[in-house]
Amino acid sequence: MSVLQRSISFLQAPQYAAGKATPALGVVHFGVFEVNFSNRELRKNNLTVKLQEKPFQILETLLERAGEVVRRDELREKLWPHTFVVYDRCINTAVSSLRRALDDSADNPRFIETRYKLGYRFVAPVEARRSL
Repeated sequence: MSVLQRSISFLQAPQYAAGKATPALGVVHFGVFEVNFSNRELRKNNLTVKLQEKPFQILETLLERAGEVVRRDELREKLWPHTFVVYDRCINTAVSSLRRALDDSADNPRFIETRYKLGYRFVAPVEARRSL
């Protein structure tokens, strides 16, 4: 199956329970939130939510692999490739910022579940749409 055929198949199925999203689709919805990948924008109830680039990249990665655990070392490689940083604290800070933007809780997650010593998983249902 070609990339185009997979994209078309994905577009034909509009709702996924903790389904995968891909930036190529343009816009993803979950709860009261909308993510526009081409504009790098997060919106809540149609209002823009300020989100720095690193937390946005984490959200993007989690939505691309919704329902799967994304390991912390994978996030480090995506966010800080070929860089030697103390990434544990950097990732913690970025995830905390993302949770604040989503009004989510680590103790009772609606969107981002922490998998202790492993990474994170996006647990909410995701709906992907093509941008207009």
